[in-house]
Amino acid sequence: MSQDMVSIVLSLYNPNLKYLQLQLQSIDAQDYGCMEIVLWDDYPQSTLTESDIAQMITRVPFRYIRCDKNLGYVKAFEKLTTLARGKYIAYCDQDDIWHPNKISTCVRIMQKEHALLVTSDRREIDQDGNVLVSSIKKERPDIVYNWETGDHITDKAAFGCFALGMTLVMDTETARKAIPFPECTGHDKWLALCASAMGKVAFCNEPLVDYRRHGHNVTGMFNGVSCKKDYFQDRIQCSYEMVQEFVSRFPDCPDNAVILAFARA
Repeated sequence: MSQDMVSIVLSLYNPNLKYLQLQLQSIDAQDYGCMEIVLWDDYPQSTLTESDIAQMITRVPFRYIRCDKNLGYVKAFEKLTTLARGKYIAYCDQDDIWHPNKISTCVRIMQKEHALLVTSDRREIDQDGNVLVSSIKKERPDIVYNWETGDHITDKAAFGCFALGMTLVMDTETARKAIPFPECTGHDKWLALCASAMGKVAFCNEPLVDYRRHGHNVTGMFNGVSCKKDYFQDRIQCSYEMVQEFVSRFPDCPDNAVILAFARA
């Protein structure tokens, strides 16, 4: 039976080569047959070569593209979204590990549920690969991890990341409809919000990825925040700007009044 292609898109920025190799090997070991990997190297001084990547990926076809100038991770993933050839697109970080059934499980759920996007539970590991948390959904009661397929999340997804990037698989055309990605928020938060406004989104309760916590992760609630002023400018103000962008793009969304009221408060 023929399979729909999945484009796995990965933005690189001066990666730890050991972690990158483990990430790419875990993609190479997926039990889903029809995939491509598109790598965008967003580090102008990078010494990585296509030959280096070919030693880490031996099975899945890939494209390795060097940047002329740094785009930043949000615009790098926007660029990658335009380059994807698959029916589905899977967003990938440079230092995690995917379980062998990640892609096959996500595609099956999307097709069964007629969903535009699927995210999943995850494990958390340390820098050496030791499991810190076996299920983030069971460990943490936060609403961003504790929702189910078909739940209405749009009003809440405007203020929390309901699909962490490295867990996120979605319909490629839906992802392209969310372009341009606003730089005031993460691409994953924006994509989950837009997908939920356009149709059904799904959650897989099985952990499908190992999220590596090593002290140098780009994301995090207090990453880059050292005082109240930083928090206001980088979190509150950016959140408000994102809400304004969403409302302008989706003027008929029935959740806009609630979203705007909370943002203004």
